[in-house]
Amino acid sequence: MRITYFLISLFIIIYSTQKKGYEEYDDSLYAGLIQFQDQEYQSALNHLKEAIDILPKESEKSYFYAAAAAFHLKQDKTAENLIKAALKNTYVNQDYLNSFEEFNPFRNKEIFKRLDENFSKYTQTYYSNLEHPEIFKELDSLIDADQKVRKDGSSKEEMAKIDSTNIVRLIEITKEYGWQEKGQLLLWHQRGTRNENNWVWDYFRPFINKEIEKGEIRKSFWIQYEEFENVVNEKYQLYGMYPHNYDMFPLKDPENVDKRRDSVGLQPLWVMNKVYDWPLPDNYEKITASNNG
Repeated sequence: MRITYFLISLFIIIYSTQKKGYEEYDDSLYAGLIQFQDQEYQSALNHLKEAIDILPKESEKSYFYAAAAAFHLKQDKTAENLIKAALKNTYVNQDYLNSFEEFNPFRNKEIFKRLDENFSKYTQTYYSNLEHPEIFKELDSLIDADQKVRKDGSSKEEMAKIDSTNIVRLIEITKEYGWQEKGQLLLWHQRGTRNENNWVWDYFRPFINKEIEKGEIRKSFWIQYEEFENVVNEKYQLYGMYPHNYDMFPLKDPENVDKRRDSVGLQPLWVMNKVYDWPLPDNYEKITASNNG
């Protein structure tokens, strides 16, 4: 069903009130993504530009969808400038640029030939603006080692050795340079002991909590860890983070799932369904329809 502009506006008002930073960015981003799905391209472009203005270095997603909306509006120069800005302000993998589905109807434009030819030049701006480019590259190396040992038939002991070496270095990096978003994968491998008192979590738990309080890390940081513990230990979900596994891990208390998600800065499940085609749990549509009158 097509979502009317009135409902979109209401959604923005409800979820944007007194929010700043990440949540304000997400509200503008997802309002734009919803409107993009509804082919309301001018409104989508406006809201996606709002997201970019709030956090210009957060994600290439806001730029790419804004550019796709501009293409639909026949604003090719705007689209090209948005993609260039994405390459200069965010970390963009060239394969991702070349496979971004919403650009497919426009691939025959000369713009994409120019972008391909000048990709390294534009992305060099991003690397040159990094505060510590050597740490960015080192984390790439740590992640490469992390993935290699998981794909080359190595033993569990070899994996554990790499994980231990990586997490030691991640702690050193974090102490000197602050939290690095790329470190998330390395920390995720320690998830099984998150509630234990050990040398990894005795450092990262208080550090990350303090960063969340300061608004430097998203409020939702721990939710994936918490949901992992829910499905492993309790066999249910609280936030719907495993949308393709409701049969194995049903959603507990679905009537209040969006309230829980909002409390940690996550978008409602209906938004994830609208934008990413996430499956919805049983009775969710009926419940949300009832709650919204």
